[in-house]
Amino acid sequence: MHLARLTLVASAAAAAVALILPFLDSPLIGDRNGLTADAWPAAVLLAVTGVAALLGDRREGFPVAAVPAAAIINGAALVFSVAKLLDALEAADALHGLGAAAAVGVGAWALVAAASVGLAGAALAASRTVR
Repeated sequence: MHLARLTLVASAAAAAVALILPFLDSPLIGDRNGLTADAWPAAVLLAVTGVAALLGDRREGFPVAAVPAAAIINGAALVFSVAKLLDALEAADALHGLGAAAAVGVGAWALVAAASVGLAGAALAASRTVR
């Protein structure tokens, strides 16, 4: 399998795992995972390119016309995941302001990492053949 395709599938799988991990930990409001924190659209975007990576000749990268589309989709997933990370950071700060303990969970960071890997995979997709 071409490295770009493998990278895109791995980023989609990592995003799915990130959704079940905690995004915000607080005894006051409980744990919020990626599903309850509405971070699932980023995982859906990464899943689109992950499924596309499984189609076609897996020994080659994406067709020339599909590379910009993959980059735009994965870039949008990265922007959205960073927004959800900032949302979790702001929520933790607001809870600290109320005197409650709160921490940003590993799920928010994992989603940003998965989207970053997805964007790298989209860039790698421009290379057509396995070396």
